Amino acid sequence: MTYEKDGDTLRITLHRDFNLLTARKVRRLCGDVNTVYIDLSRSKFVDTEGIIVLFELIRGGKTVRLHQPRHLFRGHRHSGTGIRLPARGVGRLIAPSPQPMPHES
Repeated sequence: MTYEKDGDTLRITLHRDFNLLTARKVRRLCGDVNTVYIDLSRSKFVDTEGIIVLFELIRGGKTVRLHQPRHLFRGHRHSGTGIRLPARGVGRLIAPSPQPMPHES
């Protein structure tokens, strides 16, 4: 995982799956930021610990933007449902994002 902090924004690029070890590090890094960009293009899956961290970030008032998330975040093609996050939370999830992350050209 590589990351870059710029003021109250954190950009994270995951080089492996979003699992327990990665989730712990993401949780530690996100303490004092308001916006988190997470590049999932190299991740094959997001396990429950990754989902919990995303939920906690959103619940904590952070804006979370996922770059190239896997099928799980795009919704199931048959039912039209995907992950349901809190509708009345103070943060927000913006996904999916096929465009490059802001620091990329």
